[in-house]
Amino acid sequence: MGSHLAGPRHRALHGRNRGTWQKKGISAAERFNYLYSDQEPREFAGLLGELGKLTLELHLLFNACYRDNAQWNVFQLQRLLKD
Repeated sequence: MGSHLAGPRHRALHGRNRGTWQKKGISAAERFNYLYSDQEPREFAGLLGELGKLTLELHLLFNACYRDNAQWNVFQLQRLLKD
């Protein structure tokens, strides 16, 4: 346990919709409207695996509050982490 970071670690994934980050007059749902491609979660799955080795508890939040994008993003990542 000595090699683990103390307390839970939190990471938020807000999507990559650069066109809406600074856009004025839109809702939060529009700002975070992003559905990761099947390839994109592969980019951070390895990093999350490494972070998971450093802590006893890792919380990951997909902040894509448009329709069911966050749920689909979680499903994509779960498939990758199981493989």
